[in-house]
Amino acid sequence: MMKTDNRGQIHDRNGAVGGAVGDSPQRPSAVTSIPARVHFCWIGPHLSWAYAFALLSAAAQAGMDEVVLHHTDELEEGAVLTALRGTDGLHLERIDALACLAEAGARLGLSDALAALYSNLTSPVQRADVLRAAILYLQGGIYLDLDTITVASLRPLPDGGHQQEIPSDHGCRTTK
Repeated sequence: MMKTDNRGQIHDRNGAVGGAVGDSPQRPSAVTSIPARVHFCWIGPHLSWAYAFALLSAAAQAGMDEVVLHHTDELEEGAVLTALRGTDGLHLERIDALACLAEAGARLGLSDALAALYSNLTSPVQRADVLRAAILYLQGGIYLDLDTITVASLRPLPDGGHQQEIPSDHGCRTTK
């Protein structure tokens, strides 16, 4: 139920303000498409086969335009790196974490706050969390953790097809 107060502002049943009487209705924002790109982040030089399988399965099964491993350190040479380099659609991208975070922070009006946060973190997992948020903000796409195995196409996600609301406390969406 909507109510109008003495200043002409419209309130919903929870008291949230929704505009004023006579205001033009707000238009929904333009739909932003999700790039058909899968991102993974890695901090450190050693990448095990267990994590490589996440990358290889995404490249083989996700049906996306590209799969990118953003890594902050030079990766150790060996069989894992050779296999990854030889996989079509999989790109290894060395990233300067502080530069990436500075760019995201600048675009968000946060100055160097993200880079400072990252610098103060000691856990590689926490650092990867901050970095992946910046990568998604700057590049768009879908993020997967390196402990996942992709078994089906992720293409419906960026294409927006087959979305179905799932009742939950978290308001998540899934594909059929």
